[in-house]
Amino acid sequence: MAHTLCIIDDGFLGPAKTIGVEGHGHFCFATIEIFLSEDWGLETALRDFCTALIQDEENGKKRWQLYAFSNPNFFLNAFKNENLRTDIIVFDWEYPVTIDHVAFLRKIFEATHSFIYIFSGADKEVEINQLLDDNFSQYRSRVALLSKENGVDHSASHTTLLNKIIEMQTSNFSFKFGNELRKITTESLDGILHHLGKMDIEKVVSYLGKEHAEPLDHDLKELIGIKMKDAFAESKRIYELLKTKKGAKEITLELAEFISEKIKNSIIAWKAPHDATPSLFDAEIMQELWSYRLYHNPQDTVVRTGDIIKKKDVQGYDHLYFVLSPLCDLERFWGKTHGYLNLVKLYNVDSCKATLKSQGELVKKASDVKGKAKFNSISNPIDAYGGDAVYIPFIKIGDAIVDYMLFPKETEAVKIELPATRLAITTVKDRDLCLDYSLEAVNYERIASISEPFKSPLIERVLSTLKGYGTPDYPLDLKNHISDRYKGIFA
Repeated sequence: MAHTLCIIDDGFLGPAKTIGVEGHGHFCFATIEIFLSEDWGLETALRDFCTALIQDEENGKKRWQLYAFSNPNFFLNAFKNENLRTDIIVFDWEYPVTIDHVAFLRKIFEATHSFIYIFSGADKEVEINQLLDDNFSQYRSRVALLSKENGVDHSASHTTLLNKIIEMQTSNFSFKFGNELRKITTESLDGILHHLGKMDIEKVVSYLGKEHAEPLDHDLKELIGIKMKDAFAESKRIYELLKTKKGAKEITLELAEFISEKIKNSIIAWKAPHDATPSLFDAEIMQELWSYRLYHNPQDTVVRTGDIIKKKDVQGYDHLYFVLSPLCDLERFWGKTHGYLNLVKLYNVDSCKATLKSQGELVKKASDVKGKAKFNSISNPIDAYGGDAVYIPFIKIGDAIVDYMLFPKETEAVKIELPATRLAITTVKDRDLCLDYSLEAVNYERIASISEPFKSPLIERVLSTLKGYGTPDYPLDLKNHISDRYKGIFA
């Protein structure tokens, strides 16, 4: 894979003027290659350095993805406005105009993980090192000097850079994973934009938002942030990229969770101006949007808290199950749970109408059960139905959007046997592993997974219902007496 390198040096202006591109903000690999046949004036060291980089190949492929800037401000503009990122920056020290070296370096050190080589003649070495010691002691591991003396053989300079790349990829997390993590993040965002791009912006804002106190409602930003987090943390490529030598999946999951949470929080903090205008009601778009917001579909096969699953050996979708077991148990499943997975049953409201009707009539009159109910959130019980039943709407099954009901007290513990291949391992610590749908013993498949901020309150609803709370009721006369005392407040 090519390593990205940016050279910031006013020496590019000479050949750029010769071919008439001096007004460009930066120059790509192909343009720099054209420069090599032009007159560089006194900048022979820069020309020789670029020649070495352009000619450097590995297995017939160019080793460097090269960009050039004639001024530090051009680089900062490309970094901010064009999302240009680089592994290494080679920064010329001498310019014909005044440059605030400290301010520029501080921006680079604080905003990137790039390694910086300062390109300068030997007579500046003491001055530069003193400036770095005085201002950037905490970043000294990310900066070094590279000779720019004319008349010196620069053919080996690219070897110096390559050795630094190899060293940093061994010892520095950002260097090792940065490029691939950016690709995964971009692909995750593309998926979200593709989905939201099918809908009118006014409907998206209207159906997600409450009162629009912000230019772009917080709920919409939270949706984008959480979808980014889910897609990133549950990517198969993330696991392949971050897995340790021992393949400890639980460590990988925690690391992906940490990174993805930072991405989510950055998006929520984003300021996006938009003046919302009223939009005509569209039930199909609203259902599609809220289905997308409530649920996500992980790429991997890891069993997670909040998964909506069905039995593999059962036809149809009359009954689904909500995974209640906490993530810490699922990550080291057999060692933590002795093989028991905690589930809550879900009923399809279309195919299980008779069952749901009889359940409701256990606690309310038939006329009350079919009365109009209020649905404030996914975690609140259905008031008209009675009891603690919770409505789980808009689960996407194929092209259909299906509603389910969940009864918190209808939980079950399913025994899942440790695979024989793992049981044969004598060391308990090495034998244990996280629960995975790909294991033959797991007779379930995932339909979807409930997203935050809906998953945690739903779990709390189930657990609090199981636990129960309260004290003995007051007798009727005491209820009336206290009611009268309460009314006295407003007399």
